[in-house]
Amino acid sequence: MHKPCSIKINSAIFSQKSSEYFEPRYWQSKRAVLGQESGRGTTWFVQHGEHSLVLRHYYRGGFIRRFNKDKYVFTGLNRTRSFKEYSVLQCLFDAGLPVPEPAGARVIKSGRNYTADLLTRKIEGAQDLLKVLQKPASDRLIKDIAELLVKLHQHGVVHPDLNIQNILVDQNNKVWVIDFDQAKIMKLGARHRARMLERLERSFLKERARHGIVWTEQNWLKLRAHYDTVLQQAQTN
Repeated sequence: MHKPCSIKINSAIFSQKSSEYFEPRYWQSKRAVLGQESGRGTTWFVQHGEHSLVLRHYYRGGFIRRFNKDKYVFTGLNRTRSFKEYSVLQCLFDAGLPVPEPAGARVIKSGRNYTADLLTRKIEGAQDLLKVLQKPASDRLIKDIAELLVKLHQHGVVHPDLNIQNILVDQNNKVWVIDFDQAKIMKLGARHRARMLERLERSFLKERARHGIVWTEQNWLKLRAHYDTVLQQAQTN
C-alpha cells in the first residue's frame, strides 16, 4: 500500500507532479545525475531539461539521529520541513533576494510521522565561503556579504544556521545564501539580528581554526561597520 504523499511543484520547472522527481534512482535511470555531495546525507545534483537542480532529503542531526534517521512528527502539511522551506524560499525569491529558486517539495506521511524532500535550482559555478576564503577576502566581497545580511534582515528572515558554508559566491562574484531549513519570516528586533551575526562570526572563527581560511578580525570589523551603515540607511529610507 502506498503511503500518503503530498507534493508541491514549481510549474515553471516541472510540467506535472510526480513523486519520482524526489527519488535519486529516477535521475540515475535517466542518466541525469550531475554529481553528489555527502554530509549528513547525500545531496544530489541533477539535470531536468534545461534546469540544473539540487535534491535533498531531510535528515535528523544530533543525538536523536542514532535511533531516528529521517522521521519527523506530523503536525500539519504546512508545518513540515520541506513545505516550510519551499514557502520561505518562494517568498524571498519573489522579492528578488539571492536565494535558490524552489523547484519542488515532497512529504510522505507514515502514521504520525513523515519524511521530507526538497528540490531547488542549482546556483551555477558557486563555491561556499569555506572554499572562497582560501584566499584573502576583497573589500568588495566583504561589503557584498554585509549587504546580503541587511537584505535578509530587512525582509525579516531568521536563518537558524547562518554559517560560512551556507553563503556562496558564484562565477560572477554574486553572493547567495542557502539552506533555509527551519527559517522564519517575522518582524525582527535588534536581538534577532545580533544572534544571527554572532553565529556567523563564530563560524568564521571556527573555520579559521579548523580549515585555515584567510579571515582576520579586521575583516570582521569592516563587515560589521558596512552592515551597520547600510542597515541604518535602509531604516531611514
